[in-house]
Amino acid sequence: MFCYQCEQTAHGTGCTGRGVCGKTAETSDLQDLLVEVAAGVSGYARRLPEEDLEAGRYVVQALFATVTNVDFTPESVEEWIKKGRLIRRRLAEMLGEKDKEATPVGIEARKQRLGEDKAGLLYMIIYGLKSASSWTRAPGWGVSATLPSAIMI
Repeated sequence: MFCYQCEQTAHGTGCTGRGVCGKTAETSDLQDLLVEVAAGVSGYARRLPEEDLEAGRYVVQALFATVTNVDFTPESVEEWIKKGRLIRRRLAEMLGEKDKEATPVGIEARKQRLGEDKAGLLYMIIYGLKSASSWTRAPGWGVSATLPSAIMI
């Protein structure tokens, strides 16, 4: 486990073994995969000629599910992943394409693929999107028709 998903990380560098917050390695890994699945949904959705509200809502809700202390049950995160894969497959079909599985996930895999600077920049953007997703949970807010497309990753 190497978890870097919140401000509580051990020594400000990331948690290993078990998160300071109580998150298990399994949940951390699943949340990394969930972010990748949400990115895949976004990648297809933003290429559609018209907004797909289900895809937009999914991305917002999936990102929110990865925010610290929101959902640490592996079963629930797995359900979000399954739902995202179904949406991603549907969107790929709408574009006449075959759905692609995600590449290896997590910060270490991204550092290897992109380099440390680009991976760091990407995660800074992802954290901002996670933060934006939390505003959809504020009292009086709902997932609007415009917010999901505004935060497609």
